[in-house]
Amino acid sequence: MSLNMNSVDQLLHAGSLDLLTDNNRKGPNKERSHSESPQRGANLNMNIDPSDVHTLSSADIYSWKLKKGTDGVIFAVYCIHVALKSGMKWLVEKRYTQFRELRKEIKRIWPDLAQLEFPKKRWMFNLSRSALKERQSVLNAYLSQLMDIRPQPLEVA
Repeated sequence: MSLNMNSVDQLLHAGSLDLLTDNNRKGPNKERSHSESPQRGANLNMNIDPSDVHTLSSADIYSWKLKKGTDGVIFAVYCIHVALKSGMKWLVEKRYTQFRELRKEIKRIWPDLAQLEFPKKRWMFNLSRSALKERQSVLNAYLSQLMDIRPQPLEVA
């Protein structure tokens, strides 16, 4: 799929939709994770085109965690391993709601992307392992499809 836009990663990094950075830390939470995080290595690629230094290379949801908020409510976060073409890597945690906000903004800017599969919001979402694993799988496929979009160069008149 190609779009006439600068880059989807600009939207992934935009303002409140900053899905791929960890800007939602609000103090200590009790948490339970079902998997280990990937190895945190930073092998920087020094032979990269300077214009690609901040270009996303990959974003993969590798697990989920249950957390308990300060109000006592238990919720799930999805753990994302992000890598740039420069070799920089980091891990972030995002809630389903943050993915929905991203999708809403993407649909507003690029209506054609509304066709990408996205997990439906359920009024009473089950926090069971199977439900979380299924949602993780669909969110990961959605993120993968966004990463596969290659922008077309802007035409100069």
